[in-house]
Amino acid sequence: MKTSSAKAKGRRACQEFQQLILRWFPDLSERDVRVTASGSTGEDLQLSQAASKAFPYAVEVKNQERLNIWQSLLQTNQHSRKLGLEPLLAFRRNRSDLYVALRAEHFLALVGVVDTALSGQKSSERSSPDRSQEDLKGRFIYDANLSNEFAAVCEIFSDGYKLIRINELYWSYYGESAREELVYHELGHCVLDRDHSEELTIPYAYSYAIPNSIMYPYAFGNSFYYLVFRDHYVEELMHPGKRLGN
Repeated sequence: MKTSSAKAKGRRACQEFQQLILRWFPDLSERDVRVTASGSTGEDLQLSQAASKAFPYAVEVKNQERLNIWQSLLQTNQHSRKLGLEPLLAFRRNRSDLYVALRAEHFLALVGVVDTALSGQKSSERSSPDRSQEDLKGRFIYDANLSNEFAAVCEIFSDGYKLIRINELYWSYYGESAREELVYHELGHCVLDRDHSEELTIPYAYSYAIPNSIMYPYAFGNSFYYLVFRDHYVEELMHPGKRLGN
C-alpha cells in the first residue's frame, strides 16, 4: 500500500473513533475532540480540557491488516505519560469492527463501576427519592436561554433570594450521574456558600490527576471516576478539604 493510502486509511479510523466519542458524550463537539493533522507527531486525537475530563485517555488509533500490538502499545504509553492520561489503543483492519486495548486493572475497574451504577439504578427504581423537602435556600428552574458556556448557575439576588438556573440543553443530554453531580455542585454554591476548587489529586492505581472536589469548575459527572469516588465527592461537599484516600 502506498504511504498516502495508508495515512488516509489511518485517518478514517481516527475520524470513526472521534465520532464514537462525540456520540457518547453529546456535550462535546469536534472542537473538543480533534483528529491530529497528517504528518504531526503525538496522540491521534487531541482533546480539549473539557474532553480530557470527560474522556481521560491518550488515544492512539491503528488501521492495519497486521498490527504490531506491542509496538503500538509502547507508542500509546509514551503519549499517556506525556499527557498524564490513561493509555488507550483503538485498532481495526478492513471490514472489521473497531476495538480498544486498555490496561487490565483499569478495564476491570470500569466493569466494577458499571456494575455499581446498574445496582444503584435498580435500587432507585424500587424506591423513589423523597421530593417533599421544601427547606432549600436555592430553587431550581430550567432555563432554555442560559448561555451554553454554563451547564448551570447559582443566581443570588439583592434580597438574598437564591435561584439555580439549569441549562435545559445540557440537562436533556446528561445522564443520571451527570445530573446529580451538577445539582450537588450548584447546591454547594447556593446552600453551602462554597467557591470553586481546582485542586487535583492522583488516586492509587491511576496514572492521571482527577478533581478532588465536586466544586471543580468543570462538570465531570459523566466520567467513570465520579461513580468510583462518588462517596468521597458527597462527603467532601459537606467537609471541605477532605482528600481522596483520607
